Amino acid sequence: SPSVKLQVDGSGVEIRASNNSNSKNISLYGGSSSNDPAITFTNALRFYSNSAGKERFRINNYGNSIFQSQAHPATNGITGNAGLLIRGKTVDGSSTTVDLNISQSASTNGVHLEIQENSNNANALASLVFNHGSLKAMIATSRVATNNWGTDLRFYTHDDSTASANQHKVYERLRVNSSGNVGIGTTSPQQKLHVHGNLTLGRSASYTSNVTL
Repeated sequence: SPSVKLQVDGSGVEIRASNNSNSKNISLYGGSSSNDPAITFTNALRFYSNSAGKERFRINNYGNSIFQSQAHPATNGITGNAGLLIRGKTVDGSSTTVDLNISQSASTNGVHLEIQENSNNANALASLVFNHGSLKAMIATSRVATNNWGTDLRFYTHDDSTASANQHKVYERLRVNSSGNVGIGTTSPQQKLHVHGNLTLGRSASYTSNVTL
């Protein structure tokens, strides 16, 4: 009793569509037009939206994944050897202030990658982790306080320890606070550059105002 044009039910059922000719695609369309949402395969797995049939996601024959949120000319510019390449709307950096109110589709700004932390609690990190042979480094951000809109940016690395207990631990090395102060060796920088620890200047330095060391 099929309820749609093609219905396949059962355990372990496989549906396979194959085409031995390299000149043709294997395509699934979500409508009657080539501009409708589609999934195609021809040397790469491609996903298209219904925005004039623009390609949005591709897994190429090397296993690299590529996302984009807006159209590019010709082949949409989806090339390269990055394991994951993300293309989004242009972010206007002509001003030192960037409006990231991107919740509306009509917004002139966009982002290429957004990492969210949904608890809104202070010190709950939205983080990006880099993994090199199970040894990690991290960039993260949090809000200053639950009732405060200020955010900071934190940089973490693994130390030289080879103790197994420390294998997955990272340690904060640098913080940019909500006022733009940079702290090295301190989590609460009080000046534009606040270094807690020894400081070496390899060459001469010039100053435009008083300096306290």
